[in-house]
Amino acid sequence: MKRRNELSVQALFDGLAPEKAAEILPAGTAVPPEAADGVQARVFMRIRRAERRKRRGRVASAVAAAAAAILMLTVGAAAVDYHYRNIRVETPEEFTTSLGDGSTYSASEKQGWEIAEEEKPGTVVVSFERDASTENRKTDLYAIRAENFPCELEEDFTLPYLDFLAYRFRERGKGPEDPGIPLSPKELESRYGASLPELEGCYQYICSAELVDILDEEGVVIMGNTIRYNASVYSGRALQNSFVLTGTGETEETTFDGHPAVRVSLRKEENIYPGEDKYLFIYYEWEDTVVIVSKNVDYGEVSFAELEEIARGIRLVDTGVDASLMPDEVWPVNIVGTVG
Repeated sequence: MKRRNELSVQALFDGLAPEKAAEILPAGTAVPPEAADGVQARVFMRIRRAERRKRRGRVASAVAAAAAAILMLTVGAAAVDYHYRNIRVETPEEFTTSLGDGSTYSASEKQGWEIAEEEKPGTVVVSFERDASTENRKTDLYAIRAENFPCELEEDFTLPYLDFLAYRFRERGKGPEDPGIPLSPKELESRYGASLPELEGCYQYICSAELVDILDEEGVVIMGNTIRYNASVYSGRALQNSFVLTGTGETEETTFDGHPAVRVSLRKEENIYPGEDKYLFIYYEWEDTVVIVSKNVDYGEVSFAELEEIARGIRLVDTGVDASLMPDEVWPVNIVGTVG
């Protein structure tokens, strides 16, 4: 039988109103449902220990203790359960890096083109750097499934995720000239736990395109305008590399539906009719995954609002494959661009 001045902290936690929780938690704190469940379990564990010790206290003290426990464990859970990455956006005049075969890659050079020094395009480099102060957490590789792409997929430029896994986890060849043998879906399932039913209709890279005629004032077709929409996903060791884009651009760090994001606008000045590319980088903290949605037009302007609408129709799909098992990338950078 409880004494009159005793109160279960668990009862306080259960009855805590959402608005009260908002007052207790620090502003901007976002904990995914999985992390929230973990916090609640740990709070309950401490409560049970406290009740076994039969500590007594006034209601006000119990509320304060519950609030402190929730705050401490929530912040702790965020540090452990999330993959925090610091976003770094740069626009260097030159970006050159060494490749695995000893050669170099320069973002401002175009193979086989003669470009005057003053006409060389700029470079945008976006990096998602792990915060060394946080703990590592196991995550899987994620694929994407798009539900509202504006036009039909270009099959020649679209990479199903199973094909991507088959190549990346392939049986390595005996030398640089031997590409190796891609793994079958069943081998990916048996060796790495790939979720084959879930990966049906999922991609690592998506491209769709449509041709729109440009008319003059009299309604006569003067040229064709190709519009391409792209989406790609990067997780695991791919995030160790910077994302490199070639072009004269503007950047903006922002958020997308509560997630850290970067907007990049690139002008294609080398075209006779300059067009524009826009890229939306979205970092999903819980999945430790970056999704890039982009639009390219040969002639005309591009809206970020349209890219965001496409992004809201993209679903992340857990592949079941441990991200730490992904072989290292062949190149030390992620080259980003639209097809065409």
